[in-house]
Amino acid sequence: MRIPDHPQAREHLLAREDVLERAKTGTSMAGVVLLELDLSGVDLSGVDFNGATLRQCDLRQAKLVGAKLMRAQLHECDLRDADLSGADMRGALAMQCTLRGANTAGVALREAQLHECQLNGCDLSQRDLSGLIAPKSVFAGCDLRGSTIVHAALSEVDLSNANLAGARIEETVLPDAVLRGANLTGARAGLVAIGADLSGARLSGADLSRAVLQEANLSNASLRGATLVQTLLKGADLRGADLSEARLEHVIGSEADLRGVTLPPGDLAELVLSGADLRELDLSGRSIKSCLFDKAKLDGANLSGVTMEGVMLGEASLVGTDLSGAKLSSVQLYGADLRGANMSDAEVDHSALSDCDLRGAILPRKLLRVAMGGSKLEPGSLVGRELEGVDLSRLDLSGWDLRGLNLKGCIFHDSKLRDADLRETVCEMTLFVEADLTGARFEGANLRCAIFERAVMPGAQLRGHDLTMAQFNKANVSGADLSDCDLTIAGFEDANLDGADLSRSLLHNCNLVRASMKGTKLEGTVFHANMNEFDYTQFPLAGMTLSRCMLLDANLEGHDLRGADLNSSSFIKANLKGADLRGCNLDMAIFMEANLEGALLEGVSARKACFAKANLREAILRDSDLRNAILPEVKAPLAEFSGCDLRETVWVEADLSAARFRGAKLHYADMSYATLDGADLSGADLFTAQLHGILDKGANWSGAKLRGARRTDKERFEGERGFQPPSLPAEEAAQ
Repeated sequence: MRIPDHPQAREHLLAREDVLERAKTGTSMAGVVLLELDLSGVDLSGVDFNGATLRQCDLRQAKLVGAKLMRAQLHECDLRDADLSGADMRGALAMQCTLRGANTAGVALREAQLHECQLNGCDLSQRDLSGLIAPKSVFAGCDLRGSTIVHAALSEVDLSNANLAGARIEETVLPDAVLRGANLTGARAGLVAIGADLSGARLSGADLSRAVLQEANLSNASLRGATLVQTLLKGADLRGADLSEARLEHVIGSEADLRGVTLPPGDLAELVLSGADLRELDLSGRSIKSCLFDKAKLDGANLSGVTMEGVMLGEASLVGTDLSGAKLSSVQLYGADLRGANMSDAEVDHSALSDCDLRGAILPRKLLRVAMGGSKLEPGSLVGRELEGVDLSRLDLSGWDLRGLNLKGCIFHDSKLRDADLRETVCEMTLFVEADLTGARFEGANLRCAIFERAVMPGAQLRGHDLTMAQFNKANVSGADLSDCDLTIAGFEDANLDGADLSRSLLHNCNLVRASMKGTKLEGTVFHANMNEFDYTQFPLAGMTLSRCMLLDANLEGHDLRGADLNSSSFIKANLKGADLRGCNLDMAIFMEANLEGALLEGVSARKACFAKANLREAILRDSDLRNAILPEVKAPLAEFSGCDLRETVWVEADLSAARFRGAKLHYADMSYATLDGADLSGADLFTAQLHGILDKGANWSGAKLRGARRTDKERFEGERGFQPPSLPAEEAAQ
């Protein structure tokens, strides 16, 4: 440090003789400047050097007992073997000074600054070193037992082999410090020592709670019985460290090297060891809960008999790891490398093994609700395993022999199962969504409730299977043999069934919405299906069994449906204009608001059918059986009902203008407010029919039987309509 070249500075500059004189007389030297003086061996005990500047002075073996050096500045001074016992150096600034071998017993260094100074072997025990700033200084071998080091800054300091036993070190930073072989036994060390060298240090019983030891070297350090609560050890080297009996809570040891470390017995909980190196470590028999080991290296580790719960091991390396007899619950191993791992007798439940490399691994016999999607497996590795509910998505199992396995509830989403052997398997409620099942064999398999949505399985041989509630929506099952199958409540919405064989199969409550069925074989097929938005031109409908089908808004204009069994089917708002329905079974069918204009319904059975608001204009229903049918507000002008059995039918407010009912049976029919203008009811039997409020201008009632028929009640009619009643049938026709 350069001494300012001005009169005031020179005024305070003392020669050696002046110093000796003042020391002899006890005169204060506060604020003086001592430049390059040889004061070795001089007795300066009790001298007041407060605020003084000493530059390049030789103070070897000098006596500075009780000297006052508060806020003094010492630059490049040599204080080797000097006696500084009891000296007060609070707030002093020392730069590149040497104090090796000096007697520092009782020296006060609170808030002092010691830049690049050497204090090797000094006694600083039981001292208050709070606020000390000592970058790059050397305290090697110093005695700091019981000292208080709070709010200190000790970057790159050398504390190798220093004795800090019982010291209180809090909120102190020691970046890149060297504490190699230091003794911190029982110390309270809430320090920040990023990159510090603590190799071989003794930290037994030390309290390292909230300490920051990121990238520190703690190899072979003794941490026996130490307390590490919320301690940051990210990237630290702990190889061979002794952590036996240590208390580990919420420790963050990401990317730390823990090879050969001795861990405390008992449970390990809530530790963050992401990316840590734990190779060859013995963790057998331990309980590990809520820990993070993602991307950690556990190759060759002994994890036999461990109990893991809520542990994250994503993308970890466990090559050759022993997991035999382990209990893994809610463990995440996604993307892990488990090649050659031994998981025999392990219990794995609700865990993720997805996208893992399991080649050469010995899998546990029981895998309950485990996700293994996208993992690499060797053929035969699943044989003899309990796989119920396991996620096997995105696996390539082409050509695998899976015969007899219980695959109930398994997930094969987007898996490749080409030519796989699934004979005698249990695939109930199994998901094959978007799976490639080309050439797969299913003989004897249980496929109830299986999901094949968007699956590729052309030519699948499923003859005689019970496919109750199976779903093939958007699947490619073209050319498949689905004959003699029970397809109750099965789904084929938007499915490709071109060329498939559905002969003699039961499609009860089956969903065929927008299904493609070009060239499908339907011999003896029983349809009870939802066929909304279906292309009915794909195959002939005549003579087919389509009972209980949903054909809402269906366009069947001009279609030939002769002799079809359509009982209980729904044709709500369907277009059947000009359709040929002769001889069909329409019992309990629903044609509400359907268009049946000009349709041929001759000789049909439509008991209890509903034609409410339907259009039956010019429809031909001659000699048909419509007993108990409901036809309110039907529009049937010019329709042909001659010879029909219309007993107990309802025609309220129906438009039956010019309709023909010759010889029809209308016993108990309710034709209230119906329009029968120009209708032909000659020879019809209207026994006890309700004719209240009808309009029958120009109607032909000749030979009609009206015994018990209820004519219009004038008073009631006036009250209901507020106008004069229409004309009544001729009295002579009332017989």
